[in-house]
Amino acid sequence: MGEVPSMKEHFLEIEHVVPGSAGCRSIKIDPIGLRANTGSAWTRSFWNSPTSTQMFLPTSSPSATFPPSWPSLYIAFTKTVWLALIGELRRRSMLDETRTPSDLRDLTTDDLVKLVKRLCVGPDAWSSVNSLSQPETRVIHPEIHEDQRHEESVAKLLPSGRHVIFQRPRTLQCWDVEANKLVWKYTPIHGDLILAFDAEPVRGAAGLSILICLYRDGAGRVHFFDGVFSACHPNIRSVAELIDVDLATKATKAPSINTTFCFPHPTLAAPRDVAPLVRGSLIVVRARDPEKILYQYVLFDSKHNRAILVQDVQELIFIPGYILLTLSVSNGPDFIRLICIAELESLWSPCPSFNSLREIEPNSGCLLPCLRFSNFPVWRNISDISIHADPLREDTYRLWVLHDPFQHAQSSGRNEELWCYTLVLRDTQELKWRFRCMCWSRPQLRSAYTGFTYSGHHLSTDHPGGLCCIYSPDAAGIREEVFSGRGHYVTPSVYSGAITYTTMDSIVIRYYS
Repeated sequence: MGEVPSMKEHFLEIEHVVPGSAGCRSIKIDPIGLRANTGSAWTRSFWNSPTSTQMFLPTSSPSATFPPSWPSLYIAFTKTVWLALIGELRRRSMLDETRTPSDLRDLTTDDLVKLVKRLCVGPDAWSSVNSLSQPETRVIHPEIHEDQRHEESVAKLLPSGRHVIFQRPRTLQCWDVEANKLVWKYTPIHGDLILAFDAEPVRGAAGLSILICLYRDGAGRVHFFDGVFSACHPNIRSVAELIDVDLATKATKAPSINTTFCFPHPTLAAPRDVAPLVRGSLIVVRARDPEKILYQYVLFDSKHNRAILVQDVQELIFIPGYILLTLSVSNGPDFIRLICIAELESLWSPCPSFNSLREIEPNSGCLLPCLRFSNFPVWRNISDISIHADPLREDTYRLWVLHDPFQHAQSSGRNEELWCYTLVLRDTQELKWRFRCMCWSRPQLRSAYTGFTYSGHHLSTDHPGGLCCIYSPDAAGIREEVFSGRGHYVTPSVYSGAITYTTMDSIVIRYYS
C-alpha cells in the first residue's frame, strides 16, 4: 500500500472551470505563482465534460520547466507540457499502450490533447447517440480444453492494455494482446475451482500481483447450482491465493510469507459476489451473510499474516492508505465512511486456519474508527459506487454514487440519480470531499453490474441476444451494441474506452474512439 501523496513539490496547475451562466471554459495556470486566464474557442472545445478538471505536472521535470517570462497560455498549449503529462499517465499505467504510439513525439499537440481528453471524458462514441464511429475489434483465441459453460468465463483487460487475463473454471491465462500469444497460465494443483480474481500491475507494469479465489473440497469436486457455484457443502473451503508473476520471464512466486488465506464461503456465489481486490500487501474478499442481505468482508494483510472481518457492509473498496465503506443504517440513509488503514492496528487478528475463522473478532463497519474525517452522508439509498484515481492529479479521486429510489416502495415510479464527488488527499493532515454539480436523473437500471468508468459511463448487460447498452453519465445518450455470442461478463476499461467480453472460443476487445 503506497503512501498518501504529498503536495510539497511545486506544480504547474492547469484548471478548467465552467462559469455559471455563459458555460464557457477558462484556463488558470500557476507555474510557481504565475497566473493567467483565457476563454479561447480552442479551450472551449477542449473539454466537453461539465466537471472542473485540474492537471498537475512536477515543475522539477526538465520537460515541464519554463522561464517565468513565458506567456502562460503559451505554456498551457506547448507540446512539451502534454508530452510530460502523458509520460506521467504512462508511468501510472493509465494509458492503453496498444492504442498509443511508442514515440509520442510523432503526434501533434492536438492529437496529444485528444488522447488525454478521451481518458477523462470517455470516447465520443459512448456519449453521442448519432455517432457513426465504429469500434475497432481485436479477437484473441485462448486455450480452452474444458467442457464447462462458457457464459461463466471472464476476461479483463489490464490498465496498460498490453495484456488480458482470461478466467475459466479450471485455468487462469494471461495473453499478450498485440502478439495474440499466451504469456502465463495458472492451473490449481488441488483441482480447485477458480471463482474470481483480481490483478494489480507492479514494477512499472513489468509484473502482476494476482489474487485468485478458489473453491476447494477434500476430493477436489466441483459443485454447481442453477449455473452458479454452490458452497453449501460442509467440506468446501473458500481459499484466496496471492501470487507474483514476472511477465518477462513468466516466473511465478509468492510475494510474501503467507500466500493462502481462507474466507467465509457464500451460500451461493458468482464472480461478482466475491469481488476480490488486491492493493499492495492488502487483499479483500467478500461473501454474503446467509442470514442477512448485506455482505461480510475479510481484509487480509499478507505481509504480516493477519486479518479483519468486517460485517454488515454494502461495499468496501481501496484507495491508497484508506478503505471506503458503504454502510446502511436501519430507518436511516445509507452513508459512506473513509477509514485510514493505519488506524486499524488494534483490530487485526492472526490469520485463521480453515477451521478457526471464528477467531477473528467481528467488527461492525459502524464501529470502525475514522481518522480526521466525519461520516459523509449521501442521504440516499446507495445501489452502486465506483472510485477511480484522477489521471491528472495523483492526490485526487472521483467517486460515482448511484442512488436507487426503488429500494423503497414509496419511491416507485421515480428515476434513479447519479452523483459525482471528488475526494482530495492533499497530505496526511487534510482530507476533503468536494461535491461537483453533477446529478442526473434517468430511467432505473436493474442490470448495471459493470461499475462506472472514470468518465461515468457504465454498461447494462441484462438484455437478450447479446445486446449491451452503454449509458453516458448525464443520460444524454444510450448507445446500443450487440455482442454476439457473449457470456455473462462484459468489462469496460476504467480509462481507455475499451470493452472486453468472451464468447464460446474467443476473447473480444472493442476499442471506441
